[in-house]
Amino acid sequence: MGEGESRYADNSGIRLHYRIAGAGPALVLLHGFPDYWGGWRRQFVELAARYTIIAPDMRGFNLSDRPNGIDHYDIRHLAQDVLAVLDDAGMGRVAVAGHDLGGMVAWWLACRHPDHVSRLAVLAAPHPIDFLKGRTDAARPSPDYLDRLAGEGDAGEWTPERLSFWVKESGEREEHIEAMRRTDIAAIRNIYRANLSKRSPFPGMPDFRVSQPTLAILSEDDRFVPPRLFDHIGDHVDGRLEVHRIAQGGHFMHYDRAESVNPLLLQWAATP
Repeated sequence: MGEGESRYADNSGIRLHYRIAGAGPALVLLHGFPDYWGGWRRQFVELAARYTIIAPDMRGFNLSDRPNGIDHYDIRHLAQDVLAVLDDAGMGRVAVAGHDLGGMVAWWLACRHPDHVSRLAVLAAPHPIDFLKGRTDAARPSPDYLDRLAGEGDAGEWTPERLSFWVKESGEREEHIEAMRRTDIAAIRNIYRANLSKRSPFPGMPDFRVSQPTLAILSEDDRFVPPRLFDHIGDHVDGRLEVHRIAQGGHFMHYDRAESVNPLLLQWAATP
């Protein structure tokens, strides 16, 4: 099946790149930071044998547009981007899986657009309310990388090479560095400023619950998203919930531990 083809969707003048491959029911894969659609390569071939795989570049990343101004990066816009991609691809209700930041968007889609999301999978992405609470937890290292990313300091530390530290395979690493060169770090900082600050829509949503069958995959040694942030995930899921812990998977488990992640995604997608 390979990695399919590139297409472009439009959301109110914002051009969005996405990759589509395979055939069958649709499965949307939403990347995190620092990543782009290509971070899902280890899922494409295996999952596209059974599903239509759709992997967008989030606005600001790689080949998608990067509008100026923090207001363009509210999570409502990020979610509408995904809906625009689905419309362009001719898809209705789909399964959605998201890693890291993409998981936050997946939570929002499942909650606010349940008519478009049949089931939810999140990787290294606790419920947004729990994640935000964890950012103010006394046990949290301070300052962490999100403080630096969302702050007003120099963006010079966020070089394409540094953002690609987790991609190790030759060829893949060079492609990832190129994707990060096409990525606008100012746009990415605006995503975190818009959604992980007092402006955030999350803290004001006490009823931010999902009813879809939900799969959560976390790594025991994730140094960016501690496993404890998943302790109360059941408080937010009214549907069937499965939580799987992967030992030594790190934050980028879909890349480093695809042999463990892919069967979980396949089983989740196929379960009635």
